[in-house]
Amino acid sequence: MKMYLLYGWIILFTAIILNLTATSLKVTTWYGYFELIAVHGFIQATASLKGIDLLFLYIVYPGFLGFAAFWSGKQFIAT
Repeated sequence: MKMYLLYGWIILFTAIILNLTATSLKVTTWYGYFELIAVHGFIQATASLKGIDLLFLYIVYPGFLGFAAFWSGKQFIAT
C-alpha cells in the first residue's frame, strides 16, 4: 500500500511542477482551459488557444505524467 502512495505522490509532484512551469511560461494549463470552456464553450475556447497551449495540454502534459507513472512503476512497484 505504501508503494502506491509513493507512486501517487510522484505523479502529483510531477503535475505540480508542470503546472508551475506552464504558468511561469504563460502557457494555458488545464485549469485555465476549463475556465475558458465554462465561459465560452468548448469550440470557442479551443479556437482561442495558441499552438503552444494545445501542444502543452495534449502532448507535453500527458506525456510527462505518463512518463512519471511509468518511471515510478518501474522503480517502486514492479519487482
